[in-house]
Amino acid sequence: MQVFKAFYKCVLRRISVVIIYVSIFAAICIIMAQTANINKTYDFKAEQLKIAVFDYDNTPESNALYDYIADTQQLINISDDKESIADELFFRNIDYVLIIPQGFSSDYTSLENVKQAGSTSAYYMDNIINTYLKIFSTYTSAGYSANEAKQLTKQSLAAGSSAEILNNENEADDLVVSTYMKSFFQYLPYIFIAVIMTSMGGILIIFREKNINFRMKCSALSVTRRNAELSSACISYSLLLWCIFMVLAAIIYKQHIFTINGAMFVLNSLVFLLVAVSITYLVSLFAKNDNTMNVWSNILGLGMSFICGIFIPAELLSSGVATVSQFLPASWYIKALKICSSYNNNGADLKKYFGYLGIQLLFTIACFSAALVVSKYRKEEA
Repeated sequence: MQVFKAFYKCVLRRISVVIIYVSIFAAICIIMAQTANINKTYDFKAEQLKIAVFDYDNTPESNALYDYIADTQQLINISDDKESIADELFFRNIDYVLIIPQGFSSDYTSLENVKQAGSTSAYYMDNIINTYLKIFSTYTSAGYSANEAKQLTKQSLAAGSSAEILNNENEADDLVVSTYMKSFFQYLPYIFIAVIMTSMGGILIIFREKNINFRMKCSALSVTRRNAELSSACISYSLLLWCIFMVLAAIIYKQHIFTINGAMFVLNSLVFLLVAVSITYLVSLFAKNDNTMNVWSNILGLGMSFICGIFIPAELLSSGVATVSQFLPASWYIKALKICSSYNNNGADLKKYFGYLGIQLLFTIACFSAALVVSKYRKEEA
């Protein structure tokens, strides 16, 4: 087991890189998990906007609208001049200015407003006012007085604004945990590629160094034995690294990792681990030193992370980028990941999931095959 022991001696010399990556990733995941526990809430509350209202009509109808806005929004007092209004809107001290002109009681469409162009808050306020006036005018048209219409409109809007959470508390908890667990596994491809290429890739370069390779050939170990020990060391090291992250996931997410969805997350990460190992093995044949390996680690790790939807949601990528990402294994990892978080005993989804895993395995086989061809070609040249 000389080669196996030599491999792990080299690992110990590079252990700082692994510790740094694992520690940073663990810290981020723990913070995310704590945030999930603190921010879990299932109550709905409508947003209150900062509104300034100028009532020039001062009639029961305008007072009814003013009182409704005062009850549902945050009223702000500002000076009644164009310069002050413009300044308050510019500095975001208010979201909306409503002007109720004289004659409003006879023409509800005469309302005026001042707002930020394209503001979603202003659009939201427009809808609130229009909804109120439609119901209010319906009651006044039916013969009710302004005060009666005011009370009836308030009751109608209160009855229509109730919200009910359909999920029970346990289901809601599972949904929150599944979302954060997805975030945990979403960044693993970058971690696997960065750590494995930086640590294991550099060790493979050492074993292929010309003088060391000649000394190994002169030893009593056969080529088969030497390659078997080196392969065993690479596989055991990769699995050890994977186990560290799985234990971390089990500590953070506890029993949730042992559900069907959790098992799918775990299996998907294991398959991509094989992808990372195969890419590392192939790239190590071309890299001449650690610096070159680090460059390839950044190019492949960050490149796939940005193109395949790890750092940036795939929905935000252009069609051209999305097409290119189909030729990279991380894209299929992310597609499988989405099914993991939403899977609910759906046979069609399960079929897609294993299909995505199969595509990742094809990438693994392709990389190892290419590495064998390159290795054989170099031996013939030597």
